[in-house]
Formats: sequence, structure tokens, C-alpha cells
Amino acid sequence: MATEEVKEYQSVESVAMLILALGPELGAKIMRGFEHSEVVKVTKAMSSLRDNKVIDVQAALAGFFQDIRQNAGIGGGTRGYVEEVLRQALDGDLAKNLISEVYGDDLKRLAKDLEWIPDEVLVPRLNEEHIEIQALLISCLEPSHAGRILNMYDEEAANRIMLKISTTDIITSSQAQTLKDLVERCKEAYKAASAQPVDGVKVTASIINHMERSHTVFLDFIGETNEDLKQLIEESIIDFALVLKQESDVFDVLNAHVSVDTWAYALKGTADVDREKIIGTFPSRIANELKSTISRLGQTPKGQVERARKEIIDAVRKLQQDDEIVLTFGNEERMD
Repeated sequence: MATEEVKEYQSVESVAMLILALGPELGAKIMRGFEHSEVVKVTKAMSSLRDNKVIDVQAALAGFFQDIRQNAGIGGGTRGYVEEVLRQALDGDLAKNLISEVYGDDLKRLAKDLEWIPDEVLVPRLNEEHIEIQALLISCLEPSHAGRILNMYDEEAANRIMLKISTTDIITSSQAQTLKDLVERCKEAYKAASAQPVDGVKVTASIINHMERSHTVFLDFIGETNEDLKQLIEESIIDFALVLKQESDVFDVLNAHVSVDTWAYALKGTADVDREKIIGTFPSRIANELKSTISRLGQTPKGQVERARKEIIDAVRKLQQDDEIVLTFGNEERMD
């Protein structure tokens, strides 16, 4: 061990405390690996230590094993070795508490990844596990997160889990590995469930409907390479909001293909300005008929409104395909 390594990872005092805690036999084995100058420094530090508190010893040991895991590439498989060292260095209860603290912190860090998974997704996955494993994993969560999870259990199940948590003293190495595997399975299951197919045409149409610049330029660009795709996007762009934005010449044609009753249902729930605009596209007699029909309908089921709007959208698409109307997209300018 080089002097720089001692300074980098642990103070000389911490190393001295660790060697004293391990006892003469293990301490001597460690000291044999030191250089002369290091032996002198550690020996002086050992001779100056007095009335060491248990918490100081715990801190030195925990820091030592943490450094090993972080810098020497030693993973969870070394827990048996760590437990054996601690049993020789400390009394049984102290060793048990420290090993739980050292490895429990690892599990808590790993369990924090579960905060990204919606509770309503995580709980059904946990319910597939044995209640003991559920309790152990929930005990590794932040209290607020654990509380939310337990709130989604029925009262009896939550009580059983809380009882298991309250009677848990130590997490064994096999349990720790099981919990790590469970966390990874939960994450992978959530990722798989979240990978939903994307309808690129609908997404593109939705984006276009929120763009302020001319849509024609983009659609013409698409049409140069794929006319069928352009047509699909144009059809998806056409929604009821777009229909309401059209100029009077479009409605002059459209109104001949859509009944007054259909318009009356479709205009339920629209803004007053849009409603008045559509009514204004009809001759006075029909406009008055449309107004009275809207008023007479009163509150209307949402499904009936949506069916009427779909009928109008379908009519607009057909008229466009037949070149009977030319639609204006968004804020696109119209020129004489």
C-alpha cells in the first residue's frame, strides 16, 4: 500500500482504528503489506488513539469497505468475506448492524430508480412477489414513496407488510441479490410497457396544426418524394378545428353536403365566435333554422357531437380529394 493511497481513501487515523478493530492477527497481516514509512505513521496513530467510540469504529469500517467497492471493482459477491472480517473484528450485534448499514445503503440507492415508475404500474408488479420480498423492497424506499405504495394496497395487505418490515433485523446476502434482481425486472418491465408504437403521420399532422408558418411548403416538400404520404398527412391534418378556420368559399360548397341538423350537433361546445362564423355562412332563413335547432337540442351527449363532427370532416376530405374545395392550413395567406 502506498502512502498516497492511504491519504486518498482513508486518513491515517482511520486506518489505525481499522487495524486495531481487526485484532492482532488480521492487523499484523495488513501491516506486512505496508512500506516502512507507512508502518511508522500508522503505529504512531495507533498509539495516540484513546477511548474510541463505537460510532468511530463503525465509520472507519464502513468507509473502508465503501472505498473497496468503489475503487477495487469488488461487487456484491464479497459480502461473505466482509461478514467474516466483521465477525472477527466486532461483536455479533455490532457486526450485524454494520453489514446491514453498508449493504442496505446500496439497496436504497438502487431502489431510488423505482421512483421513476408510476405507483399504479409498480404495485401490481410487486404483488406478484412473496410478501416478505415485498416488505423488504418497500423498506428500502424513501418513507414518502413507501407510504404512497402502501396506500395502494388494501388495509389487510398493508398491515401484513408493515408487520414484516417492523420485524426485519437484517437483509441476508441472498435476499439482497433477490431485491436487486427484482428492481431490475421492474425497470425492464416498465421500459417494455412504455415502448408504445408511434403513428408518425398523426404526430406530424398534430405538429403541423400547431405551426404558424405555411403548411403548403412542407406538404409540397413531402409530395416531391412521396405523394401518398403527403395525402395521408393532409387527411390527418383535417380536424374539426381546421374546418372552422376555413374561408367562406369552402363553406359555400361544404354546406350543400352537410345537413342543418348535423351542423347543429357539431357546433355544440364550440366558442361563440366559431358558432357565429358558421351560422353566418348560410342564407338568413337557414341561419335562423340552425340557431333554433342548436337551442332546441339543449345539452347533447358528447358521442353524438363527435359523430356529427366526424361526418363533416369526412365530407371535407372527400371534397378535397375531388378537388371541389381548396383548404387553408393554419395561418396560411390567401391571395387573389
